[in-house]
Amino acid sequence: MSEGAVAPASPADRPRRPGPVAVLKTLASVIAPLSIITALMFYFGLLHAYHFFRQFGIDYTVFDLSTQDYVVRSADGLFIPLAVVCLLVLVVAWVYQLLPDAPPGHVTRAARVLVPLLVVVGAVLLLLALWGAVNTNDTDTPFEKVRWFPGLALVGGVLALQGATRVHHWVREQGPDHRGRQAHPVWAATEWTAVIVLVSTGLFWAVGNYSADVGKLRARSVVTQLPTKPYVTVYADQRLALTTPGVRETACSQAEVAGVRYRYDGLRMVLQEGGLLFLVPWDYAHGRDTAIVLPRSAAARLEFSYAWPADLSC
Repeated sequence: MSEGAVAPASPADRPRRPGPVAVLKTLASVIAPLSIITALMFYFGLLHAYHFFRQFGIDYTVFDLSTQDYVVRSADGLFIPLAVVCLLVLVVAWVYQLLPDAPPGHVTRAARVLVPLLVVVGAVLLLLALWGAVNTNDTDTPFEKVRWFPGLALVGGVLALQGATRVHHWVREQGPDHRGRQAHPVWAATEWTAVIVLVSTGLFWAVGNYSADVGKLRARSVVTQLPTKPYVTVYADQRLALTTPGVRETACSQAEVAGVRYRYDGLRMVLQEGGLLFLVPWDYAHGRDTAIVLPRSAAARLEFSYAWPADLSC
């Protein structure tokens, strides 16, 4: 080889391209959390709709809501808990990255104290989760006001025990007699699979109970705000036979040319969704009055007014 020639790089020195297995692992690490979050949002929206419409005595399935509708509904109350959880995860990740590779003695001693503390906290949280699961229909438990807590207790307990295991391994690695024993890949995969399943179960458990509370709260809020909503007058080309107390039907013999034959007053609109109109009497009271669901095509025209119509003729 000439003096000025550069020796070819050996295969060990050449930069390696990530293999298909590494690429798939990276994609899975990103897709899996996103899939869980999307599933949580859909589950939250579905239960939110179920309990919201149930407060009015309506089966939510009549609205034929789409997956997008359920995900959009999850914005009502779910984004704040998700943001808090993500911030906590980021704080833990940042603190972990700031730890030195060769920690001083006091850090190692603190870690030794942290292990039993995490074990105790994890065991207590798992016992609370078990108590909540056994007494799920008991109204005398402390979880009646915070029914989402047992699910979060399951998540926190599993993560606390897993964290104790990680810290314990980290402390052992700092010892002079550490031999670098690594867990078998099959055992490591089994361990993390169990952790992910339990954490996901706890999240769905907590989200299910939390969404029920939010759905009921929003329905009660809608009833409270009904007096501030405008009156709705429904014009129809056929008789709708609305016999709900407080709703007035007027035959419009003078308006047949315009395709309107009946007029209905004394209504307020709650929402329009899935091609359906969700209406209630103007003085609706929960448990006393009946909610009304009409196909949008049944109403030839809708009129809104904040003042009670002075002229109820057509």
